[in-house]
Amino acid sequence: MDRSAERGWEWLENGELIQRDEEDGYEVIVTTDQSMRYQQNLAGTRLAIVGSHGHGLTEGPEPDGGNPRSR
Repeated sequence: MDRSAERGWEWLENGELIQRDEEDGYEVIVTTDQSMRYQQNLAGTRLAIVGSHGHGLTEGPEPDGGNPRSR
């Protein structure tokens, strides 16, 4: 998993980010932007867009197994 900031893309708007992701061969975007599907015309995109509430988006497995009650 790459983060947009790690690639220097934190300044890209959603439409530009989708285009750049497709050009670079990504297949899935995981986003906390719950309104992306309403703001962007996603018809014709090859990307799968997965919405998340932002909980559990980490670099690797969490030591507690990701259980939100153990935090």
